[in-house]
Amino acid sequence: MKILDVDYRLKLIKLRLDNEDDLWEFYNFLYKDDELVGRTTREIKTNDSSYRRSITVRIKVEWAEMQPMSSRLRVHGIITDCPDDIEIKGKHHTINIDPGYIVTVVKEQSWNQPDINRIKEAEKRTRINLIIISVDNEEVAIAKLTNSGMSVLMQKGIDVKVKGHPDSNENKKKEVVSEVTEEIAKIVEVQRPDFIAFAGPSMLKNEFLEQLKPRVRGREIISVDTSYGGIAGINEALKRDTLNKAIKNLQVLEEIAIMEEFNARISKNMPVSYGIDNVEMAATLGAIEYLFVLSAMLNDQLARDRIIKIMDSVEKKGGRVKIFTADDNAKTWLKSFGGIAAFLRFAVQ
Repeated sequence: MKILDVDYRLKLIKLRLDNEDDLWEFYNFLYKDDELVGRTTREIKTNDSSYRRSITVRIKVEWAEMQPMSSRLRVHGIITDCPDDIEIKGKHHTINIDPGYIVTVVKEQSWNQPDINRIKEAEKRTRINLIIISVDNEEVAIAKLTNSGMSVLMQKGIDVKVKGHPDSNENKKKEVVSEVTEEIAKIVEVQRPDFIAFAGPSMLKNEFLEQLKPRVRGREIISVDTSYGGIAGINEALKRDTLNKAIKNLQVLEEIAIMEEFNARISKNMPVSYGIDNVEMAATLGAIEYLFVLSAMLNDQLARDRIIKIMDSVEKKGGRVKIFTADDNAKTWLKSFGGIAAFLRFAVQ
C-alpha cells in the first residue's frame, strides 16, 4: 500500500492498493456514506445499441464486500459525480477494486485519527526494501526493489561451469564463487535491505548461499529456484510472488509472538485485559500499553464506533494498537477472548 495524498482539511486520502492484504485493510477502513472516487466502466445505452465506457465516478458508499475466491473488493453506492456528457448521477453503481488500483476516499462523516494511523501502519508493513540476487553459470545480477521501482545494482558475466569441468578448473570455480560472494556481501552491507531473495538454478544457488549466509547473519534470505540467472532470473523470481509472501510471513510471526506472550502473561498473573467491556474500562484509566483488535470486529457496525473510541483513547495516552489480519490461528485465538485484548501497564480491578 502507498499513501499518495492526505488532505486533513478536506478529509480526503488517496491510496494505491498493491495486493490482496491492502484490499482487506482498505475494506476495514471504509465506512457507509464515505465517498469513493475511482476509475470504472459503465454500460452506456444509445437509441439502437450499448457499449461499455471507462470513466471516473464518485459514489456514496452503501456497502462493500471482499469477493469470495478472488482478489477483488466490490464497493457499491450511489453516483454523486460523473462526466457531464452521461446522465447517471443518482444511479447505483459498483466499483471493482483489484490490486494495483488507485482510489480516493472522502470521509466527511467518519474521519478519525485511529483509522488514518492504521492506514499509515499498513503502508509501513507493505513498504518494500528488497535485494534480489540471481546467478547461473554465466551471469550474476543484483537489483534493489522498493515501492518506487527496481534499480539494477550489478550485472556482469561469470564463468562457473557446474558439470563437466576438468579438475584444474575446480579451484577456478571456487575462486569465482568466492569473489562474487564478496561483492554481494559488500552491496548488502551498503544497502541494508529488509529481505534478501536469492534466485537461480538450485545446485549453483546453494553453493553461493553456503558462502553468503555467514556474511549476512541476521538478515532473512528467501531462496527461489529459477531456470535462469541474471536479469532474466530476477524477473522470473518476481513473478512467483516472493515479496508478498515474505512480508506476510513477518506479519504472521508478529501475531503469533503476541499470542504466545499474552498466554505467558496470563500464566504468570501479569496484567492483561480482554473483552470489550473490560478493555474499554482499562483504556479509560490509561492502563493499556498495547491493544489488539481482530479485524472482523471493525466490520461490525454496532461495535465499530465503540472500538474506534477505545483505539483513539489508547493512542492518545501513549499506547500502541495492532489489528490482527494475517494468521488464522492468532485470529481464532483473539476471537476466543472476545476479539479485543490488551497488555496493561498496571492491573485494573
